[in-house]
Amino acid sequence: GAIVQDVVGITRDRTYRSAFWTDREFQVVDTGGLIFDDDPKQLFIAHIREQALLALEQASVAILVVDGQAGINPLDTQIASFLRREAGKTPVVVAVNKCESDMGPAFAAEFWALGLGEPLAISALHGTGTGDLLDAVVQHLPATSLEELSVKNKRELGDDFLEEVSVAIVGRPNVGKSSLLNK
Repeated sequence: GAIVQDVVGITRDRTYRSAFWTDREFQVVDTGGLIFDDDPKQLFIAHIREQALLALEQASVAILVVDGQAGINPLDTQIASFLRREAGKTPVVVAVNKCESDMGPAFAAEFWALGLGEPLAISALHGTGTGDLLDAVVQHLPATSLEELSVKNKRELGDDFLEEVSVAIVGRPNVGKSSLLNK
């Protein structure tokens, strides 16, 4: 699985995992935590941002993971603006992590303020709400398997065919992006 540790910068590159939900096969891409204030002590911040951009360019849908227990913060707002600017037409699903208590829906409601649509209360650690999250994600994916998609695209596009449909996981450091990938 992906490395999970409460340290900024642990996930630096993109980590890929195959996934299947209902009738959809896809790749999930975990990215490092996004930070926009380049701190000279944090050598990998710009690299992590580049990797997140590459994941977004390849993605059919993005999942913005935020921390429901911590609540909305300025970095979440910056990332939401970044996604509106950089994700283009790629749909964004907001996953409010760490919502395993009865307060989960109340925690999630605060994230409507990001302006990215309905925030979904989940717990990556316990699996709570992840089915609803996947239901929301696959609404934006083709209803064919990766194999069928590859054959169709190769026939239509020749050697430049799209091999995989991917879902990019983005968010600030330590909100549970890698924990979500590991589930």
